[in-house]
Amino acid sequence: QEKPTPYDEAVSLIWYLENVFYHAAGRMRSFLKQQLKEAICYENPVIQMGFWPGGDRDGNPFVTVDTTVRVADSLRTAILKCYYLDVRKLRRRLTFKGVTKPLADLEKVLYDNVFIPGQRTLLSQRDLLETLLAVKKTLKANHNGLFVELVENLLSKIEIFGLHFASLDVRQDSSVHAALWQQLGKTPGLLPSGYDDFDDAQKIAALSEVKPAQLDSLAIEDAVQLDTLKTVAAIQSIQSFNGVAGCHRYIISQCHGAVNVMEVFALFLLAGYQPQDI
Repeated sequence: QEKPTPYDEAVSLIWYLENVFYHAAGRMRSFLKQQLKEAICYENPVIQMGFWPGGDRDGNPFVTVDTTVRVADSLRTAILKCYYLDVRKLRRRLTFKGVTKPLADLEKVLYDNVFIPGQRTLLSQRDLLETLLAVKKTLKANHNGLFVELVENLLSKIEIFGLHFASLDVRQDSSVHAALWQQLGKTPGLLPSGYDDFDDAQKIAALSEVKPAQLDSLAIEDAVQLDTLKTVAAIQSIQSFNGVAGCHRYIISQCHGAVNVMEVFALFLLAGYQPQDI
């Protein structure tokens, strides 16, 4: 009846992650792990999913920082719901001593994160993996390895999808970053005076020395420029709950040189990131 919002479009595509890719990728990785045990490990998930709806400002001008945060939260909720359903099935099947309690505890944590409003705890991918690896070890040591393949399948899914399901890509045009830094240059002490007249080498040197600043202290009135600043700050929040892989690619449309890259690098410095973490 009416045009869908960028968030609506993202939610409709998350359905395919939940109902197609989640199951197919888990089976594929489990099969590969059986054949290539030494090559398939935590550091090599083999399959990685990307997701641009909700992060691509250049492709859809109606995408805002609120959209990006909501989509990232929906991706996290969707993957935790998938894990919750799988853990619930496991708990009903694995009624063995030493296995029931850790699965019940894990089920409760996942339930709270998915179904209780505001109950978003700082889970980690490692937490989930360690619990299931302990269950797998108990099955092998005390229960003849019964149903260990079911645990292996869930481990494969967690190693692929983490807490983010798919990496949310952020994309913005280089002209927006250039205009933003022209405006930011008016903030005393942020950039050297005369920045607009610098050559590329001088601009790169100046941008590499940008210090963290409070967003409220920056006189930015343009809506797109302000959204760009807020988006960089939001990425840090998304990573704290979804993991670094949840939002770790920033794509620069119409990137013409190193200055365009450094303009984005400096935005992350401004938001408080350490150079080695960008």
